[in-house]
Amino acid sequence: MSRIKTQREYRLLRSNSQSHYGQWIAIDYAFLSPDSGKYGITVSKKFGKAHERNRFKRIVREAFRVFSLPQGIWINVRPINKPQSTLDIKSDLDGFQSAQQRAKVSR
Repeated sequence: MSRIKTQREYRLLRSNSQSHYGQWIAIDYAFLSPDSGKYGITVSKKFGKAHERNRFKRIVREAFRVFSLPQGIWINVRPINKPQSTLDIKSDLDGFQSAQQRAKVSR
């Protein structure tokens, strides 16, 4: 899964996205391209000092490394609370994935 890098890509995602809120993270997502998925991480300075923001990004990247997402989905992750471990992020991503599966079943 590749990264969302440009401001144009973030704007495209934000204008077409839906949101999912977990205990630790908020996920903005949209199905924008049928072939490959992308993810981005947004952390404002209100979250904390640079080492705290960098740690959050490292935790999220590790969670995405071991987590499989549907093909073609674009995701932006924002913090709600300060997670203590990768397991906190994984639990929210599991909740997101189960919500996606429930949505597919109800369609």
